Amino acid sequence: MFYSDDPITSRSEDLLNRKGFSNLLAKTMLNLKNTNTFIVGLYGKWGSGKTSIVNMALNEIKSMQEKNTEQKTVVVSFEPWNFSDTNQLLTQFFIRLSNEFRSKGEKSLTTIGKAIIKYSDAIHLAQNVPGVGEYLKLFGQRILSTLGKQLVTGLEDNDIFKQKEYIIKLLKKQNNQILIVIDDIDRLSNDQIRHMFRLVKSVADFPNTVYLLVFDEEIVIRALETVQGGSGKDYLEKIIQMPIHVPDIQKSVLRDVFLDRLESIRINHDVITISSEYWQKIYEPCIEPFVKNLRDIKRLCNVVQFKLTAIGSEIDFTDMVAITSIEVFLSPVYEWIKDNKEVLTEYQYIPSLITKEKMQQDWLDYYDEQFRSLLEDNESDILKNINTEDICIILSRLFPFFGKKVGKLYDTYDKNQLRKNNQISHPEKFDRYFHLSIEHIDYSKAEVMNTANIFDSEAIKQNLINLDIKRKSYGFLEEIRALIPDINPERARILTKALVEVSSQLDTISSESLISLNSCILAQSMILDLIDRIPSNERMEFILSLLKEANSSSLQTLGSVINQVELGYGRLAAKDISQSYKKIITLDELKKLEVEFCKKTKEILKSKCLFDFDDSRMVYYLLGCFVPDYLKSYMKEAFEKDENILRYLCNSITTWKGGYTSYEITDEYSKYLTKEQILYAIQSQKMKKAFFNLPKNVQYNSAAFFLHFDEKFTDEKRISQADIDSLLTLWENETNNN
Repeated sequence: MFYSDDPITSRSEDLLNRKGFSNLLAKTMLNLKNTNTFIVGLYGKWGSGKTSIVNMALNEIKSMQEKNTEQKTVVVSFEPWNFSDTNQLLTQFFIRLSNEFRSKGEKSLTTIGKAIIKYSDAIHLAQNVPGVGEYLKLFGQRILSTLGKQLVTGLEDNDIFKQKEYIIKLLKKQNNQILIVIDDIDRLSNDQIRHMFRLVKSVADFPNTVYLLVFDEEIVIRALETVQGGSGKDYLEKIIQMPIHVPDIQKSVLRDVFLDRLESIRINHDVITISSEYWQKIYEPCIEPFVKNLRDIKRLCNVVQFKLTAIGSEIDFTDMVAITSIEVFLSPVYEWIKDNKEVLTEYQYIPSLITKEKMQQDWLDYYDEQFRSLLEDNESDILKNINTEDICIILSRLFPFFGKKVGKLYDTYDKNQLRKNNQISHPEKFDRYFHLSIEHIDYSKAEVMNTANIFDSEAIKQNLINLDIKRKSYGFLEEIRALIPDINPERARILTKALVEVSSQLDTISSESLISLNSCILAQSMILDLIDRIPSNERMEFILSLLKEANSSSLQTLGSVINQVELGYGRLAAKDISQSYKKIITLDELKKLEVEFCKKTKEILKSKCLFDFDDSRMVYYLLGCFVPDYLKSYMKEAFEKDENILRYLCNSITTWKGGYTSYEITDEYSKYLTKEQILYAIQSQKMKKAFFNLPKNVQYNSAAFFLHFDEKFTDEKRISQADIDSLLTLWENETNNN
């Protein structure tokens, strides 16, 4: 439900506990016994609920008069801002007054209503009288159908002073008190505001009449100073005989109304949850300072409601309310936030290794200057009451990375938790708070949650493969990883099985930058965390069951998991220095797992060549560590095929990526082969015309090895991709010509 800005009309709608004040105002208006004109001013800021208070007071007056039939008050409500032309104000005012008198059905009031029309006609006719007309034309024109007749029949009916005296005489004779309410004076133009006060003070200053004028005092004072000259405050004090200020809304009451509205919105979007702890952290600096009245609440809630309808399930509710508050009330700051993702989040952030990072105070001074320029020459009342320190605190709460940078946040924060909660401070979630479109989101929260909590192993695998085809599997796995601390043992088993079986098929990279990871590596690292969710006394049996079902694809993934555990215990490449990897099983269990891994690998190698694996490096490495004699014997037999020699060569070459791709030859090949054997295998494959049927990476590595020993490149540490491409083109031409 969206909230209109219409004022309330009855006490039952009052949310801000204004009933008591409106009752007091009603009683005051009824008890102002004054034979002359009495003018009351009800002052309040825009959005403070002035009109709602007046509506409740008028209802109370009506109720009181129904109970006390002897007390009669004629209430006339006039809304001058409905008329765009200053010339209409006087005419419409008297028409409204006359109609209200004549509608009561009392003879005396009907007579007064008719006299008011005559008075109005006389004023308009007198516009053309030199001197008098110049003054009265301020109040507008009315084309009278009887104008010609009045000019002919005599001037008495057109004497505005006699007409006014007649009305005064009639009003004094009758017992009714007149209450004229003029609301929204502050919405008029400066010139119209001046005319309204002249009308009340000079033209319509009737006996037994109380005026209740409703407006924002500051706006009216500024308007009067503009058109009157001199002090607008002094001028206003001469007009208003009883100034009444709308009391400030209690913060606690306003807060309760606001929170109730937000909760209603949240409930309507049942997929949205909220952290009360995080809300408390964000509410005070980022939301509360801007919510000053019920109008602010309505405006803010309407925009939040609109945004949640579009993207509610994919954001953090607290962050959406906060960033929307900034958008509605601090638009220059909002625009700055939208344009500074890199500053506020860890998006593409790499600490400088060459130049010294700025100190926190340096950064604070730097951004202080930027925020100062945002606030300059801005007329917004809210922006006038906010300083650069406030902006820094707001941004530090919403964006902990920025808070750390400028020294305004000293707590630690978990980037995975930010991801899990879809918070604006996570670089991959930031844009969705501004695009407001599901189309810009690679995968929905429902898809992530279903994968983590509902899908079976086959569905998980298929979903990851589909995402990898779209180059989106890396980010999706990051989403799952953020949820691992909440995953139960049974789901951990299902997810682990799926990742073990599918990870080698995933190849999405984290970014296009040099420092990047791919989905396969991420999936393998997640397996340790998932197994850690399983009770420790059940883990070994579970891993053995995975190993028992393994094929060449899942075997290399399990090999990577085993290697990480080995490093955790300081074994193999760790060289007796324990690493940070989780020790998901005991050392004795690990040793038993080594035996079972070798047994399963030998079983698979009976029917499949090691070099036919998608990636044999980890399996080859572990066999060399656990059963080196077996591996040596296996390699000797495998190398009887030149093709296997070239596939093995990939283990001896490091690929470097930067401004360009290059290849570096290591001496890993010398464990089992000589340089001459490899060069012979390359030549043999070329002669058989089988070389260009090999995978591209095998072709590249073979060409790099060949060039490494070429006389032209003996001094080169790395071989460029350009040189390799040139050589491969030459070889292909030679092959085609033979």
